[in-house]
Amino acid sequence: MQSWITVSAKYGGGQMTPTVCGNTHLSNAVRNKMVARGIYDRLSREYSYDYRDLLHRDFLYTSPNYLPWGGVTTAADHYFDTVVPALTNVLDLGRFSCSSITSEDSCVVALFSVGIVESTSTVTICELWFLGDGTIRSIWSSLFEPLPLLVAIEQIKRPIQLQTSTSSVLQRRG
Repeated sequence: MQSWITVSAKYGGGQMTPTVCGNTHLSNAVRNKMVARGIYDRLSREYSYDYRDLLHRDFLYTSPNYLPWGGVTTAADHYFDTVVPALTNVLDLGRFSCSSITSEDSCVVALFSVGIVESTSTVTICELWFLGDGTIRSIWSSLFEPLPLLVAIEQIKRPIQLQTSTSSVLQRRG
């Protein structure tokens, strides 16, 4: 028998209203879904929630290579020291909205939208989590229609490059 459970939820103002369907008697699927839902809920309220202790010692994070933080990131510390700051630099977690969290055995899939800083745009992200032994073993992240996010990343980079160029010119003149 396949185990599955689906939770549809809207996060707003730190509140979540779940609708649960499926075989709720399967504790592994329920527990894993609740871990993911709890992390997303805290991130939408606190923005800097450190859930490093929930990550497996051999944790892997994978995201598209076209992102500055893209590729495969190994180890929880590297994820929190490199990837998370890059994400919070361009994503407005105050405009986080979870559409669906689905869990089957050790796998959790979450579909959500999140705001892009200094923009009215959002990006839709799908994350695939694998959990085991009470820890998150890996997260695989993909984006739907990432163009507004890529534009925001370029705009964030541009002032840094402009400032460097201006400093170089001023140093040459002096």
